[in-house]
Amino acid sequence: MLKVPRTTVYGLLHKRVDIAPVTQEILVADPRAPVPTSRTCPTCGHEPTTRAEAAHQRADLAVIWLHPDPDHRGTLIGRQHCRHCEPGQPAFDLGCSVCGDGPIHADHFAELAEDGDLAKPVQRWLTTAGWTITPDLLCPDHA
Repeated sequence: MLKVPRTTVYGLLHKRVDIAPVTQEILVADPRAPVPTSRTCPTCGHEPTTRAEAAHQRADLAVIWLHPDPDHRGTLIGRQHCRHCEPGQPAFDLGCSVCGDGPIHADHFAELAEDGDLAKPVQRWLTTAGWTITPDLLCPDHA
């Protein structure tokens, strides 16, 4: 009816505008520096160049990777990775018993999970994030 593509209409209808407060940092920022977007990988800074790559990148960045914190023994850090910087093996995908979604364990945590053991830092992270660990592993949406 409007003679415009459907994506244009939906983009205009569902666009949310966030206005950042003006600070001194913004005024003196290097104008040549790339501005990070929601599509930019927070770990390596990769910016997708096509729509298809952006869709894959958004899916990749929706997953949290749990790594042992090298600076604090017995704790972990959660990171997001795109396909360009995702860690190699070992990696273990932990999923909700209902929907299958969940974090990916990396490094030592993956080795323990493969043996059927959840490390204490991982258990603390899951319960803090709203997961139920026993009797079944359930995400916050299904707990």
